[in-house]
Amino acid sequence: MLMLNRVKRAALAAVIGITMCITSVNAVAQETIIRCGASDGHGYFLEGGLIQDDDAGWNKDRDEPSAKMELKVLDDGSYDILYSDQIGLHSVQQSGGDVVARFVTEDTIVLVALYPLGSVETYLFSLKNREVIWTDIKWGGIAQLGRVMRAPCD
Repeated sequence: MLMLNRVKRAALAAVIGITMCITSVNAVAQETIIRCGASDGHGYFLEGGLIQDDDAGWNKDRDEPSAKMELKVLDDGSYDILYSDQIGLHSVQQSGGDVVARFVTEDTIVLVALYPLGSVETYLFSLKNREVIWTDIKWGGIAQLGRVMRAPCD
């Protein structure tokens, strides 16, 4: 009985700790730098996984028209990219990605997002031209692919 109570207390402490971490991530002040609309471009899909021979190769790729992307800077100076699609709102950082700033000027911000489960994304936000060009490479999941996309920004 005493061991079970210790296990329950440890589990409860873990849940509280995770909840506090999630709350603290959501509570970090954010400033929107730029908002962008739906992206379109091209992707190259390798045969394998869910990709059959007929679907492999170059394909036109496009977000749903209501898709959005926002570049945010957090209070600590780090960046996050939020995007919405038919599934909901997502954050690169909250999805487990690390966002690394590679080049930042008054007109241009270049970021790299690294995910632990097999994806790398690069973003070139042109604040002057009000657009974003981004790429992603995915591997190790249900499909291996690379895409180059562009979206207009407000």
